[in-house]
Amino acid sequence: MRAEKKSVKIILRQYLSDLRERDELDAILPDLLSELGFNVLSRPSRGTRQAGVDVAAVGPDKDDGGRRKLFLFTIKSGDLNRRDWDSTCQAVRPSLNEILDSYIKNRILQEHQDREIVICLCIGGEIKENVRDQWTGYVERNSSDKITFREWNGDKLAELLLSGVLREELLEPNFQSYFRKSIAMVDEPEIAYRFFTDLIQGLLQDDKYKLNPLARLRQVYICLWILFVWAREAENIESPFRASEYAVLQIWDKCRSVSGNNKVERNKLVLLEQIVMLHLLITEELVMKLHTYAEKPYALSIAVASRSSVDVNLALFEQFGRVCLFGIWQHWWACCQNEKEAIKAYADKRNRVFRTALAMIDANPTLKSPIRDDFAIEFTLFLILAQTCCDISAISAYLEEIVPRIVSSINRRGAYPIATSNYHDLVGHPMDQSDEYFEDHTRSSVLYPLLVAWLERLGLHKSRDLLASCIEQDLQHTTQQVWMPDGNTDEKLWSGSTDHGEEITITGLPLCANSLKFIQFLEKIIVDHACFNDLSTTKTGRWPILLMACRHFRISVPPQLWVLDFVNQDSEDK
Repeated sequence: MRAEKKSVKIILRQYLSDLRERDELDAILPDLLSELGFNVLSRPSRGTRQAGVDVAAVGPDKDDGGRRKLFLFTIKSGDLNRRDWDSTCQAVRPSLNEILDSYIKNRILQEHQDREIVICLCIGGEIKENVRDQWTGYVERNSSDKITFREWNGDKLAELLLSGVLREELLEPNFQSYFRKSIAMVDEPEIAYRFFTDLIQGLLQDDKYKLNPLARLRQVYICLWILFVWAREAENIESPFRASEYAVLQIWDKCRSVSGNNKVERNKLVLLEQIVMLHLLITEELVMKLHTYAEKPYALSIAVASRSSVDVNLALFEQFGRVCLFGIWQHWWACCQNEKEAIKAYADKRNRVFRTALAMIDANPTLKSPIRDDFAIEFTLFLILAQTCCDISAISAYLEEIVPRIVSSINRRGAYPIATSNYHDLVGHPMDQSDEYFEDHTRSSVLYPLLVAWLERLGLHKSRDLLASCIEQDLQHTTQQVWMPDGNTDEKLWSGSTDHGEEITITGLPLCANSLKFIQFLEKIIVDHACFNDLSTTKTGRWPILLMACRHFRISVPPQLWVLDFVNQDSEDK
Protein backbone atom coordinates (compact mmCIF):
# COMPACT_ATOMS: atom_id res chain seq x y z
CA MET A 1 0.00 0.00 0.00
CA ARG A 2 2.87 2.38 0.84
CA ALA A 3 4.44 1.74 -2.59
CA GLU A 4 1.09 2.45 -4.29
CA LYS A 5 0.80 5.75 -2.43
CA LYS A 6 4.37 6.73 -3.29
CA SER A 7 3.74 5.97 -6.96
CA VAL A 8 0.60 8.09 -7.05
CA LYS A 9 2.37 10.92 -5.18
CA ILE A 10 5.11 11.04 -7.82
CA ILE A 11 2.45 11.41 -10.49
CA LEU A 12 0.73 14.16 -8.50
CA ARG A 13 4.02 15.96 -7.90
CA GLN A 14 4.82 16.01 -11.63
CA TYR A 15 1.29 17.12 -12.43
CA LEU A 16 1.39 20.02 -10.00
CA SER A 17 4.74 21.27 -11.28
CA ASP A 18 3.35 21.40 -14.83
CA LEU A 19 0.18 23.32 -13.96
CA ARG A 20 -0.09 26.88 -15.19
CA GLU A 21 -1.02 29.58 -12.69
CA ARG A 22 -4.11 31.06 -14.31
CA ASP A 23 -7.14 28.80 -14.73
CA GLU A 24 -5.20 25.68 -13.72
CA LEU A 25 -3.43 25.66 -10.34
CA ASP A 26 -5.89 28.24 -9.05
CA ALA A 27 -8.77 26.12 -10.41
CA ILE A 28 -8.02 23.02 -8.33
CA LEU A 29 -7.02 24.74 -5.08
CA PRO A 30 -10.55 25.78 -3.98
CA ASP A 31 -11.87 22.23 -4.45
CA LEU A 32 -8.93 20.78 -2.57
CA LEU A 33 -9.57 23.20 0.29
CA SER A 34 -13.28 22.34 0.37
CA GLU A 35 -12.46 18.65 0.63
CA LEU A 36 -10.03 19.39 3.50
CA GLY A 37 -12.74 21.11 5.53
CA PHE A 38 -12.08 24.72 4.55
CA ASN A 39 -14.83 27.25 3.90
CA VAL A 40 -13.75 28.96 0.67
CA LEU A 41 -14.57 32.67 0.84
CA SER A 42 -13.29 33.82 -2.55
CA ARG A 43 -12.07 32.21 -5.75
CA PRO A 44 -9.79 33.59 -8.48
CA SER A 45 -11.45 36.07 -10.82
CA ARG A 46 -10.48 38.04 -13.90
CA GLY A 47 -10.75 41.76 -14.45
CA THR A 48 -10.81 42.76 -10.76
CA ARG A 49 -7.97 43.65 -8.40
CA GLN A 50 -7.46 40.96 -5.82
CA ALA A 51 -4.91 42.78 -3.65
CA GLY A 52 -2.51 39.85 -3.85
CA VAL A 53 -4.99 37.19 -2.72
CA ASP A 54 -5.97 34.52 -5.27
CA VAL A 55 -8.00 32.40 -2.84
CA ALA A 56 -9.27 33.18 0.67
CA ALA A 57 -10.57 30.44 2.97
CA VAL A 58 -11.22 29.70 6.63
CA GLY A 59 -10.01 26.32 7.81
CA PRO A 60 -7.94 24.26 10.23
CA ASP A 61 -4.25 25.01 10.66
CA LYS A 62 -2.78 21.52 10.97
CA ASP A 63 0.53 23.07 12.10
CA ASP A 64 -1.18 24.69 15.09
CA GLY A 65 -3.39 22.01 16.57
CA GLY A 66 -6.12 22.37 13.97
CA ARG A 67 -7.18 25.88 15.09
CA ARG A 68 -9.39 27.54 12.48
CA LYS A 69 -7.70 30.51 10.87
CA LEU A 70 -8.10 32.78 7.85
CA PHE A 71 -5.86 31.53 5.04
CA LEU A 72 -4.90 33.97 2.27
CA PHE A 73 -3.32 32.21 -0.71
CA THR A 74 -1.15 33.78 -3.37
CA ILE A 75 -0.48 31.33 -6.20
CA LYS A 76 2.54 30.84 -8.44
CA SER A 77 2.89 28.10 -11.05
CA GLY A 78 5.98 25.92 -11.31
CA ASP A 79 9.15 26.69 -9.35
CA LEU A 80 9.82 29.99 -7.59
CA ASN A 81 13.11 31.50 -8.77
CA ARG A 82 14.72 34.94 -8.45
CA ARG A 83 12.92 36.36 -11.49
CA ASP A 84 9.52 35.34 -10.13
CA TRP A 85 10.27 36.65 -6.65
CA ASP A 86 10.67 40.40 -7.24
CA SER A 87 11.25 41.35 -10.89
CA THR A 88 7.80 42.62 -11.94
CA CYS A 89 4.56 43.85 -10.41
CA GLN A 90 3.15 40.35 -11.01
CA ALA A 91 5.94 38.71 -8.98
CA VAL A 92 5.41 37.06 -5.59
CA ARG A 93 6.90 39.69 -3.28
CA PRO A 94 4.70 42.57 -4.59
CA SER A 95 1.67 40.28 -4.14
CA LEU A 96 2.66 39.54 -0.54
CA ASN A 97 3.14 43.27 0.09
CA GLU A 98 -0.34 43.94 -1.28
CA ILE A 99 -1.80 41.39 1.11
CA LEU A 100 -0.11 43.08 4.09
CA ASP A 101 -0.72 46.66 2.98
CA SER A 102 -4.16 46.41 1.41
CA TYR A 103 -6.06 43.14 1.73
CA ILE A 104 -5.69 42.65 5.48
CA LYS A 105 -6.54 46.29 6.20
CA ASN A 106 -9.44 46.72 3.77
CA ARG A 107 -10.82 43.43 2.43
CA ILE A 108 -11.39 41.08 5.38
CA LEU A 109 -15.05 40.65 6.30
CA GLN A 110 -16.13 41.84 9.74
CA GLU A 111 -16.92 38.30 10.91
CA HIS A 112 -13.30 37.26 10.31
CA GLN A 113 -11.56 40.36 11.65
CA ASP A 114 -10.53 38.67 14.89
CA ARG A 115 -9.17 35.49 13.33
CA GLU A 116 -5.50 34.72 13.14
CA ILE A 117 -4.19 35.04 9.59
CA VAL A 118 -2.04 32.63 7.60
CA ILE A 119 -0.51 34.04 4.41
CA CYS A 120 0.21 31.02 2.25
CA LEU A 121 2.52 30.92 -0.75
CA CYS A 122 1.13 28.17 -2.99
CA ILE A 123 3.46 26.92 -5.74
CA GLY A 124 3.24 23.87 -7.98
CA GLY A 125 6.99 23.26 -7.80
CA GLU A 126 9.52 24.32 -5.18
CA ILE A 127 11.36 27.41 -3.93
CA LYS A 128 14.78 27.46 -5.61
CA GLU A 129 17.88 27.89 -3.47
CA ASN A 130 18.74 31.24 -5.08
CA VAL A 131 15.60 32.77 -3.57
CA ARG A 132 15.20 30.69 -0.39
CA ASP A 133 17.03 33.26 1.78
CA GLN A 134 14.84 36.13 0.50
CA TRP A 135 11.67 34.18 1.32
CA THR A 136 12.95 33.24 4.79
CA GLY A 137 13.98 36.82 5.55
CA TYR A 138 10.63 38.19 4.34
CA VAL A 139 8.75 35.76 6.59
CA GLU A 140 10.85 36.64 9.64
CA ARG A 141 10.38 40.39 9.15
CA ASN A 142 6.62 40.30 8.62
CA SER A 143 5.44 37.56 11.01
CA SER A 144 3.59 38.59 14.15
CA ASP A 145 1.33 37.12 16.81
CA LYS A 146 -1.61 37.47 14.44
CA ILE A 147 0.05 36.92 11.05
CA THR A 148 2.05 33.83 10.12
CA PHE A 149 3.30 32.45 6.79
CA ARG A 150 3.16 29.01 5.22
CA GLU A 151 4.75 27.45 2.15
CA TRP A 152 2.59 25.01 0.21
CA ASN A 153 4.90 23.61 -2.46
CA GLY A 154 4.35 20.73 -4.86
CA ASP A 155 5.21 18.09 -2.26
CA LYS A 156 2.82 19.63 0.26
CA LEU A 157 0.00 19.91 -2.29
CA ALA A 158 0.54 16.32 -3.45
CA GLU A 159 0.33 15.13 0.16
CA LEU A 160 -2.83 17.16 0.70
CA LEU A 161 -4.38 15.70 -2.45
CA LEU A 162 -3.64 12.22 -1.18
CA SER A 163 -5.05 13.00 2.25
CA GLY A 164 -8.03 14.91 0.86
CA VAL A 165 -9.60 14.44 -2.54
CA LEU A 166 -7.57 11.31 -3.32
CA ARG A 167 -7.15 9.83 0.15
CA GLU A 168 -6.76 6.07 0.25
CA GLU A 169 -10.17 5.23 1.67
CA LEU A 170 -11.78 7.06 -1.27
CA LEU A 171 -9.36 6.22 -4.09
CA GLU A 172 -9.16 2.48 -3.51
CA PRO A 173 -6.11 0.49 -4.73
CA ASN A 174 -7.86 -0.79 -7.86
CA PHE A 175 -8.86 2.77 -8.75
CA GLN A 176 -5.26 3.89 -8.21
CA SER A 177 -4.26 1.18 -10.67
CA TYR A 178 -6.68 2.49 -13.32
CA PHE A 179 -5.43 6.01 -12.61
CA ARG A 180 -1.74 5.17 -13.00
CA LYS A 181 -2.29 3.04 -16.10
CA SER A 182 -4.30 5.75 -17.88
CA ILE A 183 -1.47 8.23 -17.27
CA ALA A 184 1.24 5.77 -18.25
CA MET A 185 -0.52 5.08 -21.56
CA VAL A 186 -1.20 8.68 -22.70
CA ASP A 187 0.67 7.93 -25.92
CA GLU A 188 -1.82 5.10 -26.57
CA PRO A 189 -5.08 7.09 -26.41
CA GLU A 190 -7.43 4.13 -26.87
CA ILE A 191 -5.88 2.24 -23.95
CA ALA A 192 -5.60 5.33 -21.73
CA TYR A 193 -9.24 6.18 -22.44
CA ARG A 194 -10.36 2.67 -21.53
CA PHE A 195 -8.55 2.75 -18.17
CA PHE A 196 -9.86 6.21 -17.37
CA THR A 197 -13.45 5.27 -18.16
CA ASP A 198 -13.01 2.31 -15.79
CA LEU A 199 -11.82 4.81 -13.16
CA ILE A 200 -14.82 7.10 -13.69
CA GLN A 201 -17.29 4.21 -13.61
CA GLY A 202 -15.76 2.96 -10.38
CA LEU A 203 -15.76 6.35 -8.68
CA LEU A 204 -19.35 7.09 -9.66
CA GLN A 205 -20.93 3.68 -9.03
CA ASP A 206 -24.18 4.28 -7.16
CA ASP A 207 -23.50 2.57 -3.84
CA LYS A 208 -20.29 4.52 -3.15
CA TYR A 209 -21.29 7.75 -4.89
CA LYS A 210 -24.30 8.18 -2.59
CA LEU A 211 -22.09 8.08 0.51
CA ASN A 212 -20.12 11.17 -0.48
CA PRO A 213 -21.15 12.54 -3.90
CA LEU A 214 -19.15 15.76 -3.80
CA ALA A 215 -15.93 13.94 -2.94
CA ARG A 216 -16.47 11.53 -5.83
CA LEU A 217 -17.16 14.33 -8.31
CA ARG A 218 -14.06 16.19 -7.14
CA GLN A 219 -11.99 13.04 -7.58
CA VAL A 220 -13.08 12.74 -11.21
CA TYR A 221 -12.29 16.42 -11.73
CA ILE A 222 -8.82 16.28 -10.18
CA CYS A 223 -7.90 12.98 -11.88
CA LEU A 224 -8.94 14.41 -15.24
CA TRP A 225 -6.81 17.49 -14.63
CA ILE A 226 -3.83 15.25 -13.90
CA LEU A 227 -4.40 13.19 -17.05
CA PHE A 228 -4.66 16.37 -19.13
CA VAL A 229 -1.48 17.97 -17.80
CA TRP A 230 0.45 14.72 -18.16
CA ALA A 231 -0.79 14.28 -21.73
CA ARG A 232 -0.06 17.91 -22.60
CA GLU A 233 3.51 17.40 -21.45
CA ALA A 234 3.68 14.38 -23.77
CA GLU A 235 2.13 16.51 -26.57
CA ASN A 236 -0.73 14.07 -27.10
CA ILE A 237 -4.06 15.24 -25.68
CA GLU A 238 -6.24 12.71 -27.49
CA SER A 239 -6.86 10.59 -24.39
CA PRO A 240 -7.83 13.48 -22.04
CA PHE A 241 -10.11 14.89 -24.74
CA ARG A 242 -12.06 11.65 -25.04
CA ALA A 243 -11.96 11.07 -21.29
CA SER A 244 -13.26 14.59 -20.61
CA GLU A 245 -16.25 14.05 -22.91
CA TYR A 246 -17.06 10.83 -21.11
CA ALA A 247 -16.62 12.52 -17.73
CA VAL A 248 -19.02 15.34 -18.66
CA LEU A 249 -21.67 12.84 -19.75
CA GLN A 250 -21.27 10.67 -16.65
CA ILE A 251 -21.38 13.64 -14.28
CA TRP A 252 -24.37 15.04 -16.13
CA ASP A 253 -26.12 11.73 -15.49
CA LYS A 254 -25.52 12.30 -11.76
CA CYS A 255 -26.58 15.96 -11.85
CA ARG A 256 -29.42 16.02 -14.40
CA SER A 257 -32.15 15.87 -11.75
CA VAL A 258 -30.44 18.29 -9.36
CA SER A 259 -32.55 21.39 -8.65
CA GLY A 260 -29.97 23.38 -6.70
CA ASN A 261 -32.26 23.80 -3.71
CA ASN A 262 -29.58 23.08 -1.10
CA LYS A 263 -25.85 23.59 -0.68
CA VAL A 264 -24.87 20.06 -1.74
CA GLU A 265 -26.91 20.29 -4.93
CA ARG A 266 -25.54 23.74 -5.73
CA ASN A 267 -22.00 22.41 -5.26
CA LYS A 268 -22.79 19.54 -7.62
CA LEU A 269 -23.81 22.05 -10.29
CA VAL A 270 -20.62 24.04 -9.66
CA LEU A 271 -18.56 20.89 -10.19
CA LEU A 272 -20.53 20.12 -13.35
CA GLU A 273 -19.69 23.57 -14.69
CA GLN A 274 -16.03 23.09 -13.75
CA ILE A 275 -15.79 19.75 -15.54
CA VAL A 276 -17.42 21.27 -18.65
CA MET A 277 -14.97 24.17 -18.58
CA LEU A 278 -12.06 21.73 -18.20
CA HIS A 279 -13.35 19.78 -21.21
CA LEU A 280 -13.50 23.00 -23.22
CA LEU A 281 -9.98 23.96 -22.09
CA ILE A 282 -8.73 20.59 -23.35
CA THR A 283 -10.69 20.96 -26.59
CA GLU A 284 -9.30 24.43 -27.16
CA GLU A 285 -5.75 23.05 -27.04
CA LEU A 286 -6.75 20.64 -29.80
CA VAL A 287 -8.62 23.24 -31.86
CA MET A 288 -5.71 25.68 -31.70
CA LYS A 289 -3.40 23.04 -33.15
CA LEU A 290 -5.88 22.37 -35.95
CA HIS A 291 -6.30 26.09 -36.58
CA THR A 292 -2.57 26.46 -37.26
CA TYR A 293 -2.79 24.15 -40.28
CA ALA A 294 -6.45 24.42 -41.26
CA GLU A 295 -5.91 26.79 -44.19
CA LYS A 296 -2.93 24.93 -45.67
CA PRO A 297 -4.07 22.65 -48.51
CA TYR A 298 -4.01 19.00 -47.48
CA ALA A 299 -1.88 19.75 -44.38
CA LEU A 300 -4.30 18.08 -41.96
CA SER A 301 -4.84 15.19 -44.37
CA ILE A 302 -1.09 14.61 -44.62
CA ALA A 303 -0.77 14.83 -40.82
CA VAL A 304 -2.86 11.66 -40.53
CA ALA A 305 0.29 9.90 -41.76
CA SER A 306 -1.48 7.16 -43.63
CA ARG A 307 -1.60 6.16 -47.27
CA SER A 308 -5.17 4.97 -46.80
CA SER A 309 -7.83 7.42 -47.95
CA VAL A 310 -10.18 5.76 -45.43
CA ASP A 311 -7.86 6.66 -42.54
CA VAL A 312 -7.75 10.25 -43.74
CA ASN A 313 -11.53 10.41 -44.14
CA LEU A 314 -12.18 8.99 -40.67
CA ALA A 315 -9.61 11.20 -38.95
CA LEU A 316 -10.70 14.42 -40.64
CA PHE A 317 -14.39 13.93 -39.91
CA GLU A 318 -13.55 13.12 -36.29
CA GLN A 319 -11.63 16.39 -35.89
CA PHE A 320 -14.22 18.32 -37.90
CA GLY A 321 -16.98 17.24 -35.52
CA ARG A 322 -14.90 18.22 -32.49
CA VAL A 323 -14.22 21.67 -33.91
CA CYS A 324 -17.88 22.29 -34.73
CA LEU A 325 -19.09 21.16 -31.30
CA PHE A 326 -16.51 23.39 -29.61
CA GLY A 327 -17.88 26.36 -31.58
CA ILE A 328 -21.43 25.43 -30.55
CA TRP A 329 -20.35 25.42 -26.89
CA GLN A 330 -18.95 28.94 -27.31
CA HIS A 331 -22.31 30.04 -28.68
CA TRP A 332 -24.09 28.46 -25.72
CA TRP A 333 -21.80 30.20 -23.23
CA ALA A 334 -22.37 33.51 -25.02
CA CYS A 335 -26.12 33.02 -24.57
CA CYS A 336 -25.58 32.43 -20.84
CA GLN A 337 -23.76 35.73 -20.27
CA ASN A 338 -25.21 39.04 -19.13
CA GLU A 339 -22.26 41.36 -19.70
CA LYS A 340 -21.75 42.65 -23.26
CA GLU A 341 -17.99 42.12 -23.13
CA ALA A 342 -18.38 38.48 -22.09
CA ILE A 343 -21.02 37.87 -24.77
CA LYS A 344 -18.73 39.38 -27.40
CA ALA A 345 -15.72 37.35 -26.22
CA TYR A 346 -17.54 34.03 -26.54
CA ALA A 347 -19.20 35.04 -29.81
CA ASP A 348 -15.85 36.07 -31.29
CA LYS A 349 -14.34 32.73 -30.31
CA ARG A 350 -17.33 30.94 -31.87
CA ASN A 351 -16.81 32.86 -35.11
CA ARG A 352 -13.09 32.03 -35.17
CA VAL A 353 -13.89 28.36 -34.69
CA PHE A 354 -16.42 28.54 -37.53
CA ARG A 355 -13.77 30.00 -39.81
CA THR A 356 -11.47 27.14 -38.83
CA ALA A 357 -14.18 24.65 -39.81
CA LEU A 358 -14.64 26.38 -43.17
CA ALA A 359 -10.90 26.38 -43.76
CA MET A 360 -10.75 22.66 -43.00
CA ILE A 361 -13.42 22.02 -45.64
CA ASP A 362 -11.72 24.14 -48.29
CA ALA A 363 -8.25 22.68 -47.69
CA ASN A 364 -9.26 19.03 -47.32
CA PRO A 365 -11.67 17.76 -50.01
CA THR A 366 -12.17 14.47 -48.13
CA LEU A 367 -14.62 16.38 -45.89
CA LYS A 368 -16.92 16.62 -48.91
CA SER A 369 -16.98 12.86 -49.44
CA PRO A 370 -18.26 11.01 -46.37
CA ILE A 371 -17.51 7.31 -46.30
CA ARG A 372 -19.78 6.58 -43.33
CA ASP A 373 -23.51 7.19 -43.18
CA ASP A 374 -23.32 8.28 -39.53
CA PHE A 375 -21.17 11.25 -40.52
CA ALA A 376 -24.61 12.83 -40.66
CA ILE A 377 -23.75 13.71 -37.05
CA GLU A 378 -20.77 15.83 -38.12
CA PHE A 379 -22.82 17.45 -40.88
CA THR A 380 -25.49 18.32 -38.32
CA LEU A 381 -22.94 19.90 -35.99
CA PHE A 382 -21.63 22.03 -38.86
CA LEU A 383 -25.16 23.06 -39.87
CA ILE A 384 -25.96 24.08 -36.29
CA LEU A 385 -22.69 26.02 -35.93
CA ALA A 386 -23.31 27.85 -39.21
CA GLN A 387 -26.78 28.80 -37.97
CA THR A 388 -25.37 30.24 -34.75
CA CYS A 389 -23.02 32.36 -36.88
CA CYS A 390 -25.95 33.41 -39.13
CA ASP A 391 -24.08 32.14 -42.20
CA ILE A 392 -26.60 30.07 -44.16
CA SER A 393 -24.62 30.68 -47.36
CA ALA A 394 -21.81 28.51 -45.98
CA ILE A 395 -24.29 25.65 -45.52
CA SER A 396 -25.57 26.06 -49.08
CA ALA A 397 -22.10 26.03 -50.58
CA TYR A 398 -21.12 22.95 -48.57
CA LEU A 399 -24.25 20.97 -49.45
CA GLU A 400 -23.96 21.84 -53.14
CA GLU A 401 -20.51 20.27 -53.17
CA ILE A 402 -21.40 17.22 -51.07
CA VAL A 403 -24.48 16.08 -52.99
CA PRO A 404 -22.89 15.67 -56.46
CA ARG A 405 -19.97 13.77 -54.92
CA ILE A 406 -22.26 11.34 -53.09
CA VAL A 407 -24.44 10.82 -56.18
CA SER A 408 -21.37 10.23 -58.33
CA SER A 409 -19.94 7.68 -55.89
CA ILE A 410 -23.26 5.81 -55.88
CA ASN A 411 -23.59 5.85 -59.67
CA ARG A 412 -20.11 4.41 -60.20
CA ARG A 413 -20.31 2.13 -57.13
CA GLY A 414 -17.28 3.82 -55.62
CA ALA A 415 -16.62 4.87 -52.02
CA TYR A 416 -20.26 5.76 -51.28
CA PRO A 417 -21.39 6.20 -47.63
CA ILE A 418 -22.17 2.93 -45.88
CA ALA A 419 -24.01 2.26 -42.62
CA THR A 420 -21.17 0.75 -40.59
CA SER A 421 -18.37 1.88 -38.32
CA ASN A 422 -16.42 -1.37 -38.62
CA TYR A 423 -12.92 -0.40 -39.69
CA HIS A 424 -12.20 -3.57 -41.68
CA ASP A 425 -15.43 -3.13 -43.65
CA LEU A 426 -14.53 0.48 -44.40
CA VAL A 427 -10.95 -0.25 -45.49
CA GLY A 428 -12.16 -2.86 -47.95
CA HIS A 429 -15.07 -0.79 -49.25
CA PRO A 430 -16.22 -1.37 -51.91
CA MET A 431 -15.28 -5.04 -52.07
CA ASP A 432 -17.05 -5.32 -55.43
CA GLN A 433 -19.58 -3.46 -57.55
CA SER A 434 -22.35 -6.04 -57.46
CA ASP A 435 -25.93 -5.14 -56.66
CA GLU A 436 -25.91 -7.61 -53.77
CA TYR A 437 -22.94 -5.90 -52.09
CA PHE A 438 -24.38 -2.45 -52.76
CA GLU A 439 -27.80 -3.25 -51.31
CA ASP A 440 -26.32 -5.04 -48.30
CA HIS A 441 -24.24 -1.97 -47.36
CA THR A 442 -26.93 0.64 -47.98
CA ARG A 443 -29.82 -1.00 -46.15
CA SER A 444 -30.55 2.06 -44.01
CA SER A 445 -29.54 5.71 -43.82
CA VAL A 446 -29.83 8.69 -41.50
CA LEU A 447 -27.72 10.84 -43.85
CA TYR A 448 -30.10 11.28 -46.78
CA PRO A 449 -33.11 12.51 -44.73
CA LEU A 450 -30.86 15.18 -43.22
CA LEU A 451 -29.57 16.28 -46.63
CA VAL A 452 -33.02 16.31 -48.27
CA ALA A 453 -34.48 18.34 -45.40
CA TRP A 454 -31.77 20.98 -45.63
CA LEU A 455 -31.74 21.14 -49.41
CA GLU A 456 -35.49 21.77 -49.31
CA ARG A 457 -35.16 24.27 -46.49
CA LEU A 458 -32.48 26.28 -48.30
CA GLY A 459 -34.26 26.19 -51.64
CA LEU A 460 -31.41 24.30 -53.34
CA HIS A 461 -33.80 22.69 -55.80
CA LYS A 462 -31.23 21.52 -58.33
CA SER A 463 -29.23 19.60 -55.73
CA ARG A 464 -32.42 18.38 -54.06
CA ASP A 465 -33.74 16.98 -57.33
CA LEU A 466 -30.37 15.37 -58.09
CA LEU A 467 -30.32 13.57 -54.73
CA ALA A 468 -34.02 12.63 -54.88
CA SER A 469 -33.54 11.15 -58.33
CA CYS A 470 -30.59 9.11 -57.11
CA ILE A 471 -32.60 7.82 -54.16
CA GLU A 472 -35.50 6.88 -56.42
CA GLN A 473 -33.31 5.05 -58.92
CA ASP A 474 -30.62 3.45 -56.77
CA LEU A 475 -31.77 3.47 -53.14
CA GLN A 476 -35.33 2.21 -53.23
CA HIS A 477 -34.23 -0.66 -50.98
CA THR A 478 -32.79 1.75 -48.37
CA THR A 479 -34.72 2.38 -45.16
CA GLN A 480 -34.54 6.14 -44.60
CA GLN A 481 -34.60 6.95 -40.90
CA VAL A 482 -34.46 9.64 -38.25
CA TRP A 483 -33.79 8.96 -34.59
CA MET A 484 -36.12 10.22 -31.86
CA PRO A 485 -35.72 10.03 -28.06
CA ASP A 486 -38.26 8.02 -26.10
CA GLY A 487 -39.28 7.80 -22.46
CA ASN A 488 -36.18 5.77 -21.55
CA THR A 489 -33.59 7.95 -23.29
CA ASP A 490 -32.83 10.24 -20.36
CA GLU A 491 -32.09 7.26 -18.13
CA LYS A 492 -29.81 5.46 -20.57
CA LEU A 493 -28.26 7.87 -23.09
CA TRP A 494 -25.57 9.43 -20.90
CA SER A 495 -23.94 6.08 -20.10
CA GLY A 496 -23.78 5.10 -23.76
CA SER A 497 -26.61 2.59 -23.80
CA THR A 498 -28.35 2.14 -27.16
CA ASP A 499 -31.37 0.36 -25.67
CA HIS A 500 -33.65 3.37 -26.01
CA GLY A 501 -35.04 5.79 -28.57
CA GLU A 502 -37.05 5.18 -31.72
CA GLU A 503 -35.92 4.78 -35.32
CA ILE A 504 -38.65 6.46 -37.36
CA THR A 505 -38.79 4.95 -40.85
CA ILE A 506 -39.47 7.36 -43.71
CA THR A 507 -41.21 5.99 -46.77
CA GLY A 508 -41.76 7.64 -50.12
CA LEU A 509 -38.85 10.05 -49.71
CA PRO A 510 -38.28 10.69 -53.47
CA LEU A 511 -41.88 11.91 -53.77
CA CYS A 512 -40.83 14.99 -51.84
CA ALA A 513 -38.52 16.19 -54.62
CA ASN A 514 -40.74 19.10 -55.59
CA SER A 515 -42.78 19.83 -52.46
CA LEU A 516 -42.60 20.64 -48.77
CA LYS A 517 -44.24 17.34 -47.79
CA PHE A 518 -41.04 15.92 -46.38
CA ILE A 519 -40.44 18.89 -44.06
CA GLN A 520 -44.08 18.75 -43.02
CA PHE A 521 -43.72 15.03 -42.30
CA LEU A 522 -40.70 15.68 -40.06
CA GLU A 523 -42.55 18.45 -38.24
CA LYS A 524 -45.48 16.10 -37.66
CA ILE A 525 -43.39 13.29 -36.17
CA ILE A 526 -41.68 15.86 -33.93
CA VAL A 527 -45.10 16.82 -32.57
CA ASP A 528 -46.22 13.19 -32.29
CA HIS A 529 -43.00 12.10 -30.50
CA ALA A 530 -42.56 14.77 -27.84
CA CYS A 531 -40.13 12.95 -25.53
CA PHE A 532 -37.37 15.30 -26.70
CA ASN A 533 -39.01 17.98 -24.56
CA ASP A 534 -38.72 15.72 -21.51
CA LEU A 535 -34.97 15.27 -21.81
CA SER A 536 -33.04 16.83 -18.93
CA THR A 537 -30.83 18.73 -21.38
CA THR A 538 -33.93 20.28 -22.99
CA LYS A 539 -35.55 21.20 -19.69
CA THR A 540 -32.39 22.83 -18.31
CA GLY A 541 -31.32 24.43 -21.59
CA ARG A 542 -28.02 22.49 -21.67
CA TRP A 543 -28.62 21.11 -25.16
CA PRO A 544 -24.90 20.99 -26.18
CA ILE A 545 -24.55 18.05 -23.76
CA LEU A 546 -27.07 16.15 -25.90
CA LEU A 547 -25.00 16.91 -29.00
CA MET A 548 -21.90 15.74 -27.14
CA ALA A 549 -23.61 12.46 -26.26
CA CYS A 550 -24.72 11.95 -29.86
CA ARG A 551 -21.21 12.54 -31.19
CA HIS A 552 -19.42 10.56 -28.48
CA PHE A 553 -21.68 7.51 -28.59
CA ARG A 554 -22.50 7.78 -32.34
CA ILE A 555 -26.24 8.30 -32.01
CA SER A 556 -28.06 10.27 -34.70
CA VAL A 557 -28.99 13.84 -33.70
CA PRO A 558 -32.78 14.23 -33.15
CA PRO A 559 -34.47 16.32 -35.88
CA GLN A 560 -35.68 18.82 -33.27
CA LEU A 561 -32.17 20.25 -33.38
CA TRP A 562 -32.00 20.63 -37.15
CA VAL A 563 -35.57 21.00 -38.40
CA LEU A 564 -37.23 23.54 -36.11
CA ASP A 565 -34.33 26.01 -35.76
CA PHE A 566 -34.16 25.03 -32.09
CA VAL A 567 -30.76 26.67 -31.60
CA ASN A 568 -31.88 30.14 -32.63
CA GLN A 569 -35.03 29.82 -30.53
CA ASP A 570 -32.81 28.98 -27.57
CA SER A 571 -30.64 32.02 -28.25
CA GLU A 572 -33.64 34.31 -28.29
CA ASP A 573 -34.90 32.87 -25.00
CA LYS A 574 -31.58 33.51 -23.29
